[in-house]
Amino acid sequence: MPRRLLRLENGECGTMKRFACGDVVAGCTWTMQVSDEADLMALIADHTAVAHGITTLDDELIAVVREHIQLVS
Repeated sequence: MPRRLLRLENGECGTMKRFACGDVVAGCTWTMQVSDEADLMALIADHTAVAHGITTLDDELIAVVREHIQLVS
């Protein structure tokens, strides 16, 4: 199955990464899709603080989140 690639400013291609919060928190409809995992994790941290009152992502939660990050095809 082909993956959708994003042409980066430096000319390289990167795969988009997508996270749906509802995959971890039942009923949450927030989703985000970006090319960089570090940016995605920062956006997830912001979302969890505002929407769910979770201000610190511990190692266990980070592992769960990473298990649910999907490469966009």
